Amino acid sequence: MNRKSRAIGTRILGQVRFRSKRLSSRVCRPFFGWALNQIDQCSQLRGKRILLVCDDYGRLANRLTRLCNLIGIADHLGAVLIDTCFTEYRDDLQAFQNSPYFVHPSEAAPTFTRKMRLACSIIRACQFRENDLPKLNRRDMRIVKTVDEFGGQRPVDVRTAEEWNTDPTIQMFSLFGLYYEGEPSSPESLSRCRAMLGPSEKMTRQIESKRIRSQNSNEPPDRFTVGVHIRQGDYRTWLDGRFFISPERFGEAMRDVNNCSEQQDIHFLVCSDESASGQTFQGLDVQFVGGTATEDLFVLSGCDLILSTFSSFAYFASFFGNVPIIDLSAQEALTATSIKNARPIDWPRLGVPETVDQQ
Repeated sequence: MNRKSRAIGTRILGQVRFRSKRLSSRVCRPFFGWALNQIDQCSQLRGKRILLVCDDYGRLANRLTRLCNLIGIADHLGAVLIDTCFTEYRDDLQAFQNSPYFVHPSEAAPTFTRKMRLACSIIRACQFRENDLPKLNRRDMRIVKTVDEFGGQRPVDVRTAEEWNTDPTIQMFSLFGLYYEGEPSSPESLSRCRAMLGPSEKMTRQIESKRIRSQNSNEPPDRFTVGVHIRQGDYRTWLDGRFFISPERFGEAMRDVNNCSEQQDIHFLVCSDESASGQTFQGLDVQFVGGTATEDLFVLSGCDLILSTFSSFAYFASFFGNVPIIDLSAQEALTATSIKNARPIDWPRLGVPETVDQQ
């Protein structure tokens, strides 16, 4: 095939893909509209507005952090929050044990009829783009986006969300993006948030088995455990490697903890997306967890201290387990004072440090 023929073939293939995409969007639109109506009817029966998460953007910790903040916003507005797009982690989390999707408050969950299950399945399958939603011609729905047309963050906080209540004709808010900034309404709501987003009973058993395997029979079960989250992979290039910390730097920090901490018997549980040389941690009591993302997250949350870079994964683990965390991207060297002064993340946020610190 010559160059001209290949060019023609590529052009035809591109046109087919474009038209197929437009066709699938048109076919999907009425089904998506029907699904929204089913959920909307349940919302109207309760007399509350509904916040509907319409995308599955982000990894596990990003989406858990988004849920935390949306729970805070929903509590503030007296609204019902529904997230249908957590399917790949559904078996791992307590919130999904009695429901095919996440609903908060749980007592407001609609009856799981076949129509409701089908509606949520359609929303997950369509993953509608926000640009297509206005074509549904729903005047009682508002689209909320947290990223602008240039890819910049446009967070939605509680004050912005309060404006939603000023229009009585809006019944449903279709939410896109990750950047929502809610707040816990009370210490009790903070505890409920942790309980809702915790591991399922099956996942809890798996996590416990990993912790047990990390201990030798001759060692005390209550010794001081440091969780180490080594994020490599995409962190080498994300923001020009700004938050990338090499395994060797982690090894140095672990030795600092070993030498400076008041604890005499320290065990390190290492969670990493890549392997590292055994020489890196020579002389340290180290166990590599090597679990799934959910297992690693909750293993970290059960430690006494976390070492990490700036990461929503480690930050959520610190929040969930109320575990002190040391962010190595913000410290040159560890001292006995910095280790002693480490504090947990009191509420998870998304965004780079300069945006998080402004909140």
